[in-house]
Amino acid sequence: MFFNLSRKNLKNFIDTIARVFISSIFINALPTMIFDFSYNAKYISSTGIYQFLSPFLLFSAILLIIIGIYFFILRKKSNMGPIILLVFLIPTTFIIHVFAFPDIGAIIRNISIIGVLMITILRN
Repeated sequence: MFFNLSRKNLKNFIDTIARVFISSIFINALPTMIFDFSYNAKYISSTGIYQFLSPFLLFSAILLIIIGIYFFILRKKSNMGPIILLVFLIPTTFIIHVFAFPDIGAIIRNISIIGVLMITILRN
């Protein structure tokens, strides 16, 4: 074998890489959420959510994503990471992509990610 890894080490390595790949969609969204905070808060307000709530919701979403990614990638034996990411993703999918601004591509993408996170929870 090219790598001198035991079956267990190889499985752990592949599992970590898969978790990083799954998390990449959340990691990719973070810079825009953070550095374009005011624009995103206005975007949230445009969905019908009260304007004074949108910065709080955006800040909460950023925290959920950061904490969820941390637990998802580094704490493999815990279900906390995928659960936290689901707490962010499910309401976001319905509020933004289904009701406010229907986007079938975003809905399908988010449903796929929700499915992967659910499988991850069941695996542990």
